[in-house]
Amino acid sequence: MDPKHKDEIVKLANPDVYKTQFMTWYFLLHRQFNIMVYGYGSKLELIDYVAKWLKESNLVITLNGLVPKINVKLVSFAKMD
Repeated sequence: MDPKHKDEIVKLANPDVYKTQFMTWYFLLHRQFNIMVYGYGSKLELIDYVAKWLKESNLVITLNGLVPKINVKLVSFAKMD
């Protein structure tokens, strides 16, 4: 990582920076669009933050990790158990 960008990367890693965009993200997700988050560093903290915000009024299921063979049906049945 280039040290001259360190401050900017730390700033962008803070989920509070994106709070103003949450309603737009919700609107897009509600209309079956996806949200792509990319750039330096882990986005897990930001995704968890958004999930907690969405949980206030929506059902949110979080899957951590890559599971190539998983589908909505499997997640739905697992949630009912």
